[in-house]
Amino acid sequence: MKITVLPGGELSSEHVSQWVEIQRADPALDSPYFRPEFTQAVAAVRGDVFVAVMEEGNRVCGFFPFQRGRWGMGRPVGWPMSDLHGVVAARQAEWDAGELVRAAALPVWWFDHVPVAQSAFRAHCWSTKPSRYMDLSQGFEAYRAARRAAGSKEIPDIAARARRIERQVGPLRFQWQTDDPRVFTTLLEWKGRQYGRTGHTNVVAMAWVVDLLDRIRQDRGAGFCGVLSALYIGDALAAAHLGIRADGVMHRWMPAYDAQLARHGPGAVCLLEWVMAAAREGVRRVDMGSGAEPYKLQWTSGTFDVAEGAVECRPTWRAARRAWQCAQRCARMPVLGSPARLGARLTRHVRRRWLYR
Repeated sequence: MKITVLPGGELSSEHVSQWVEIQRADPALDSPYFRPEFTQAVAAVRGDVFVAVMEEGNRVCGFFPFQRGRWGMGRPVGWPMSDLHGVVAARQAEWDAGELVRAAALPVWWFDHVPVAQSAFRAHCWSTKPSRYMDLSQGFEAYRAARRAAGSKEIPDIAARARRIERQVGPLRFQWQTDDPRVFTTLLEWKGRQYGRTGHTNVVAMAWVVDLLDRIRQDRGAGFCGVLSALYIGDALAAAHLGIRADGVMHRWMPAYDAQLARHGPGAVCLLEWVMAAAREGVRRVDMGSGAEPYKLQWTSGTFDVAEGAVECRPTWRAARRAWQCAQRCARMPVLGSPARLGARLTRHVRRRWLYR
C-alpha cells in the first residue's frame, strides 16, 4: 500500500469525491465526523491537521485524518470535539494500524472513540464503551411507541412540562434552523457557564473551537451541514443546540439552556422539539455519543461500541503510558490514602492542560 500525507487543507476535489464515495458505501462510516467536510473545517482553523491518503495499485482506497501535536503525538481530527474518529477506508482494503501510523510519521496516535467495527485497531485498544443513538428511521411516532414499550415515560413527561410552560410563562416557539448570530453567541455563553458548574474543561474558551463551531454552523452543504436550533419562551431565548448532519445522520453536539429558567426544564423541552423536527427533516438516526447521563438512557434506541487506546510505534511512548496507567490504578487503592489521589489529580490536571492545547 502506498501512503501519501497531505495537509488537511490541500485535499483536491478528486480526493473529496473519492472520500465521499467510500464513506457513503459503508453504513459504519455514516457519521458526520467521517465526512471530508469535517476534516476540512478543522484544517481551516488549525494548522496541524493532515490526511494520510491510502492507495492500492493506482486506486485510492482510504483516508486517515489526524492532528500532529507536541513531540509529534497524533490525535483525532477535531479532538476533543470529535465523538467518532478513525480511518475512512473501503471495505475490501487491507491495512495495518501500526504501519499506517508509522507512515504518517507519528510516534503514537491516541484515540478514544474509534468504532470497534474498525478491527485494525483492536490490538491497540485499552477499553470499550457504548455510544448511544436514537432510531428515527420509521418516524417520530414509531420512535415514541418504541420508547413507551421500553418503559420510558420521558416523552409524555416533557410534553406535559411544555404545556405547563405555556400556561404559566408564555408561548413556546421552536426553530429547527436559525442564522441569528445572537443565538450562537448566547449558546456559547451558556455552555461556558455549564462547564464551569460541572468542572469540565471549558472547550468553548478555546479560540479554535469557537471558530470551528462558527464555521460549521454556517455550512449548508447538501451532504454535510451544521444545524443551529433555538427554543423561545415568548420572545426570550430559552435553549439552543448546534448539531452536525451528514445525509440522514445527525450528531447531537452542543446543547445548552438558560440556567435562570432551569426549573421549567427548557433543555428537555428543546430536546423533544428538536427530535420531532429532526424526524420531519428526514433524519433517520441521531447519535448522542458515549456516556451514561440519565437523559441519554431514556432516549436511547440502541448502542454500538467505541474503543479507547493508542497505536504506539515507539517503546518510550508505550512505557510512559503504562507508567501513567499504573499510577492511576495505585491512586485508586484505599490503602494509599489521599496523598496518592492528590498526585493523581495533579497528574490529570497537567495532562489535560497539555492535551487540550
